[in-house]
Amino acid sequence: MRRHPHTRRRAATSLTAVVSAALLTAACTGSDEPTGPIVAQGRVVDGDGAAVSGAQVLLVLLPSSEEWEAAGDVIEVNTVAQAASAEDGRFELRIAESERDELPSDPSAVVDFEIHVNAPEGWMSYAWSARPASADAPGVFVRADAEPPADPAAAEPVTVELDVTEHTYDDGS
Repeated sequence: MRRHPHTRRRAATSLTAVVSAALLTAACTGSDEPTGPIVAQGRVVDGDGAAVSGAQVLLVLLPSSEEWEAAGDVIEVNTVAQAASAEDGRFELRIAESERDELPSDPSAVVDFEIHVNAPEGWMSYAWSARPASADAPGVFVRADAEPPADPAAAEPVTVELDVTEHTYDDGS
């Protein structure tokens, strides 16, 4: 897993994490080509809904609430997958086999993932809680509030459309 500092901002009811463009760029240089199940997929778009090609997309494993509170404003997160959006804005995030050993495999364990997208147009993130679909299917996750499928291979990845113009670099957000 690639570790990098993660800065958080406190929202009224939740923690929102922001990673700088420089850290995203540095984290997207790994050479471990991921194979296996898709954990998340989606499309990166601009404010008009047009595809954003070449956006950097990271999947990070967030620390537990207790770890967040103990750490203060900056904490290290683990990048477990990365991709670049294609010409049509689409991306797939797969956790490399070498990273799967460090992830929980107990179906009762809940983990928090967050997708970070960085593009010249701006940035966006999306977080959700998941759990392993089966101890026998490393790297296959389902939303924490969903029933795991009888066949882990049938687990549906999280699918999102992320507008990177929601947060731009020139307005400080």
